[in-house]
Amino acid sequence: MSARRAIFLVAPFIELILIWYVAGIIGWGWMLLILFSGVVAGFALLRAAGRNVWQVITDPRRQGQTFTTVDPATGEATTVYQPPAEAGGAERRREDELKVRESGLLVSAAALLALPGLISDVIGLLLVIPPLRKALARRSQRRGDGNVTVVQGETLSRDPQDPTSRPAQPPSQGPTVISGEILPPPKDPPDQ
Repeated sequence: MSARRAIFLVAPFIELILIWYVAGIIGWGWMLLILFSGVVAGFALLRAAGRNVWQVITDPRRQGQTFTTVDPATGEATTVYQPPAEAGGAERRREDELKVRESGLLVSAAALLALPGLISDVIGLLLVIPPLRKALARRSQRRGDGNVTVVQGETLSRDPQDPTSRPAQPPSQGPTVISGEILPPPKDPPDQ
C-alpha cells in the first residue's frame, strides 16, 4: 500500500477522533458551528477561486495570444489584439506557469475548507495565505520543472505516466489563419 493511499484511508479517522476530542472540550454546538463555518467559507472561496482560475487560463491578453474577429458582411478577419514581441518569452511562460500553480493551490485550499474537519480546515487556511501559497507554487515549479508548460493559453503535460499528456509544442510564429467562406443561415427550415 502506498503512503498516499494510506493517508487517504487514515485521515478521515484522525479527523473524526479530533472532532470528538475537541467537541468534548468546547461542546458539540460550538464544534458544529466551526465545521459549518468551514464548509460555507470553503464553498465561497471555491467560487472565487474558480473565477480566478478561469481568468488565468482563458484570458488571451494575459497569455499573449493573437485573436481576431470576423466581419459577417465581408468575411474579412481583423486582428483585434496582437501581443507585443517580447524578448522574455520563456520568463513570461514561467510566470504564467506560476499563476496556474497558485490558482490550483487556491482551489485546493477551498476544497480543503469545504471538507468538514479540523485538520483539513487548518491546511486550507494556511494555503489561503498569499506568501505561503506563492512559496509553495514556486517550490512545486522547481520540483516539477519541465513537466507542465503553459503554451498560448493551454496547459500541456509532458508526464510520461500521464496517458492524456500531449507533447508540448513551441508556440507558432505569428497568427494561424484559416481560409474559408462564411455562409448565411438557410432561409427555410428543413421539413421535419
